Amino acid sequence: MSYSHRVLERELCIKSAGTIMRGRWAIRGEWMRHISRCAASGKAAMWIDATSGAGPLYNKSQSQVSDKVAFANAPIQATPNGAHWLWSWAFAIPKAAKNAEGGEKFALWATSKAYIKLVAEDAGWATVPPGTRKSTYDNSEYQKAAPFAEVTLHAMQTADPTNPAIKPVPYTGVQFVGIPEFQSSSLKVSSSICSPPVAIA
Repeated sequence: MSYSHRVLERELCIKSAGTIMRGRWAIRGEWMRHISRCAASGKAAMWIDATSGAGPLYNKSQSQVSDKVAFANAPIQATPNGAHWLWSWAFAIPKAAKNAEGGEKFALWATSKAYIKLVAEDAGWATVPPGTRKSTYDNSEYQKAAPFAEVTLHAMQTADPTNPAIKPVPYTGVQFVGIPEFQSSSLKVSSSICSPPVAIA
């Protein structure tokens, strides 16, 4: 990270307990790293995001709040529908891949029980990738090391992408619309309304 990014990150963390990132940071995907660092350093009072953020906050080597943080469902106003972000990190192998078979083997390995065990042995059970395997949540070592396991599993199991809003809608998805244009249209909209990174307190 460049000096200017470190200074900007420090200023954004200090200016508000909760920071919403817009503009180039969001477009380049840097918001997740920024918000994660703010939360792990104790400079964010609340972080409402994905269940995948829990592990890093409990990792004592990365987080100054590992012994102080707790997890709960996102706040709601009128309905719990849509308060669950059901999203996924996924692997895709392009048709033109030179080694599609190798890509498939990698994807299978990177979501396997063996990989989960390897991460647990290397960095601790609280740091294993969440949401990849149901068997992880059944593992007593994971349950012991990851106090957030029950909350995150419940969040994933109770999200209903077929009923994501207070009123019926013509799409399926929670925070995500399952059409090919979704990513490109959201990037286009966010880049047209935002320029340099700004923090909104």
